[in-house]
Amino acid sequence: MKNANKKADRTGTPFFIGDSFELEIQRLAFPDGNGVGRHPEGITVFVPFSAPGDRLVVEITEANPRYLKARIQQILEASKDRVEAPCPVFGTCGGCQLQHLSYESQIHWKQQDLQFAFKRFTTQDVPIHKSPSPWNYRNRIQVQTEKGQLGFTAQGSHRLVPVSQCAIAEPQINQALKQLDASGPRKRVEIQRTPDGEVHLSQSDQHQPGLHRFSQVNSQQNETLKAIASQWSVGEFDEIYDLYCGQGNFSQLFEDRQEQLTGVELSEASTKVAQSLLPNAKFIAMDVAEYLKALDKVADKSLVLLDPPRSGLGPLATRHLRRLKPQRLILISCHPATLKRDLEALSNDFHLQKLEAVDMFPQTGHLELMALLERK
Repeated sequence: MKNANKKADRTGTPFFIGDSFELEIQRLAFPDGNGVGRHPEGITVFVPFSAPGDRLVVEITEANPRYLKARIQQILEASKDRVEAPCPVFGTCGGCQLQHLSYESQIHWKQQDLQFAFKRFTTQDVPIHKSPSPWNYRNRIQVQTEKGQLGFTAQGSHRLVPVSQCAIAEPQINQALKQLDASGPRKRVEIQRTPDGEVHLSQSDQHQPGLHRFSQVNSQQNETLKAIASQWSVGEFDEIYDLYCGQGNFSQLFEDRQEQLTGVELSEASTKVAQSLLPNAKFIAMDVAEYLKALDKVADKSLVLLDPPRSGLGPLATRHLRRLKPQRLILISCHPATLKRDLEALSNDFHLQKLEAVDMFPQTGHLELMALLERK
């Protein structure tokens, strides 16, 4: 099928923006959660909001030498895994990618993607710990207000998508959302339920040190992360390091242990909160890579837990972890690609013992990953 108003792509590919054709979706690609199929001429096609088993008519929206992106024009035959998305702005607001799939199907395809992505590192299944609540789980959201309306930013633009509630936010967050004053100039507002159960509203560019701003957004699954980290921390150590410690989310696991605990986090405000929660530990406001670089050595029996940002550890931190050679590493990641890079960089000096995933963000393509490594 051809679109008469097609616009030639500038990449030199034989495909054109606006061309349409039939396509069967075979799998999902993460973290975007796009469906993946093959053009009749063999090139890979990525289609947002499609499901494995869908038979579609799609229209090319982007053409590259190695792949195409397309949007759904018509569903000829729907996948058995399709469900009706409960959110009226799903597909527009940009927050969720998988509401059109049953939760069991979401877990299945995330599992398939993990097995493929980490096959170089492990032949074992990578278990995914499902969320007890696939809906209404977020304890923190950011909304924007504009011209008396409030909502989320539209996918791929700065346009405001008005909302009255969010299907993945906790009930307390949605209640506060209904009461939010949207008058005045455009602003971004963060609504957060703190661990003590209070709901706070603040402009997101105004830091409030008392809030646990860097805690995980899914409170139930945060407990799952901590339970796994606690299990993997069993043993006798001389020193424990919590690097990228934030406000001490994982540090609290070691509160009653005898080992010397050191937490490192770039944000001074966060380390002050952590220090107030754990007065017997030592918290340092410093870049983690620079901290590791400055260390001469660590105890032979040492445990290092690392929860870096999406960008991962990076070359400087991995280089000095290899030099220091702690006995055990627990590495937490929210991005499979950067975790793969970091595991590869550490592989000559550390053996991967376990790899598990926690579905921290149902209805989206994202996962939290945990890797247990022992010194070779």
